[in-house]
Amino acid sequence: MQCKFAIAVALVASVATLAAGSAMAATGAKQKDATLVVVSPVGVPSLDREAFGTGTQQEVITNLMEPIYRFKPLATKDKQGFVESSQTEFVPGVCSKWSWTNKGKTFNCTLGKNKSQYGNEITSEDIRWSEDLAVAAKNTGALIMNLISMNGKNPVTVIDKKHFQFNFTQKNTTAAAGLTFYQFGPYDSVEAKKHVTAKDPFAREWLGSHSAGFGAYMASNFDASKEVRMTVNPNYVLPSPLIPAPGYKNIVYRAVPDNGTRAQLLQSNSAQLAKSVDLGMYQALKGSKTTTTYGMRYLALVTLFFNTQVKPFDNVNVRKAIACGIDKAAIVAKTFYGQFEVAHSILTTKVPESTPQFDECGTQNVAAAQKYLKDAGLGSGLTVTLTYSRANSGQDAQDNATLIQSQLAPLGIKVNLVEEPDATKFFVGGITHAYDFFLFDIGSNVPDIGWHLGAWFTPGSILNFNNSNLPAFKGLMNIIKAFPEGSARRNAAATEFQRIQMSNQLQAPIAYLVNQYIVNNSVCNVVSDPGDFMYWQFMKPC
Repeated sequence: MQCKFAIAVALVASVATLAAGSAMAATGAKQKDATLVVVSPVGVPSLDREAFGTGTQQEVITNLMEPIYRFKPLATKDKQGFVESSQTEFVPGVCSKWSWTNKGKTFNCTLGKNKSQYGNEITSEDIRWSEDLAVAAKNTGALIMNLISMNGKNPVTVIDKKHFQFNFTQKNTTAAAGLTFYQFGPYDSVEAKKHVTAKDPFAREWLGSHSAGFGAYMASNFDASKEVRMTVNPNYVLPSPLIPAPGYKNIVYRAVPDNGTRAQLLQSNSAQLAKSVDLGMYQALKGSKTTTTYGMRYLALVTLFFNTQVKPFDNVNVRKAIACGIDKAAIVAKTFYGQFEVAHSILTTKVPESTPQFDECGTQNVAAAQKYLKDAGLGSGLTVTLTYSRANSGQDAQDNATLIQSQLAPLGIKVNLVEEPDATKFFVGGITHAYDFFLFDIGSNVPDIGWHLGAWFTPGSILNFNNSNLPAFKGLMNIIKAFPEGSARRNAAATEFQRIQMSNQLQAPIAYLVNQYIVNNSVCNVVSDPGDFMYWQFMKPC
């Protein structure tokens, strides 16, 4: 576990160097060309939405793309002062008007007058080309299309220049919220096609380091895994009266791995925002007079995954022995300073459905763990390899792995630790089942059980890290897709889904995460978006 540290650590030289590009924010935050500096322990490896590796990519690309539509901002604030947004009502994005027809299997859109940074006004061809890219890439876009039952063979029907349809194979109530996701934000195909080659028919190499969306911001400079500089899209068209013009002209998104440096940058107003922060830094800044820490409910968990198709993890008793042998409460107390809740199932209170306590051992139970090992015919002497990635999940990945290693040792389970330093390789390893036993911070940026359970825990999904294939899940997911959020049938199906997952110990959830944001007090109008990523255009200098 990482030790707490004093903010007064002498890091003057580092801070001076890192703050050089943010002098405008520190000295003239109220000027019209103010800069918002965002610091993160992990950088952005690519701007290509199909080359997913880290949550930092999602955070940046969300602000470069204009989605199909957005969650509706509300006039109310939560108890922390966050401006809230609806989880069920929407306002225009690139679609100025929309409707569902054909019994929920057709989404009809009238496009607005959104323009990219290159001056091209959006057309239905941009939508078609962007979805064809997702199908061809066979990555996250294709996963999400399948998740909401979009027709992968015929996703888009172009009616005319400003009208198109999304086609679905069946009614899927998850699709309504799912279309807010940045993945459906279209590219400017006119500009992108200029960079197509025979070997790269969708210009993905170019898209990896350039922006081509219709969002409020555009990338002005990209340094992979280190820094992204963005500025306001000069052609940006406000999609709705409820969506404000950008309050900051410039955004700098910078990787600053050292906790102390990030803390000093935030306190001195050389940086204004940090997300996915190490909780040691959160503790150190909690009493700060120059920053405010916010915690947003988040549909995310720290999870220990087993590849259930390989030995010894194909044995349910081995999985249960490990789940009962770890001390989740101790992990939460030590790694997360008691700020998060111990997880007992695979859903969180972010969604209205029930989340009963389904874990085999709600607290550490060494006797039960030993019995399960005996039932597995192993006794002591089991050796396993646990893979983790700080680049993907932050400092807590190593802290948690080390604690799990020490907690299982008394049971005779030797845990060898392997770190994957490349975030994208770690993610690819997860989806290709390259790891038998690994830690991953999973999250769902659409507050819907169909999205979360369908993506992470359903056989057939590329994010089904535990590699399970139990047939009951298909029928339960069909119910979840067919019934609206909050309905009794949907709630019952979600509960049964969780029960089956946990009774078979297909994974071991450890903690329910909270989205931690630390904001310098020079920033006003912090908005809590249900998708858990902030649209920076809402923020403005105080």
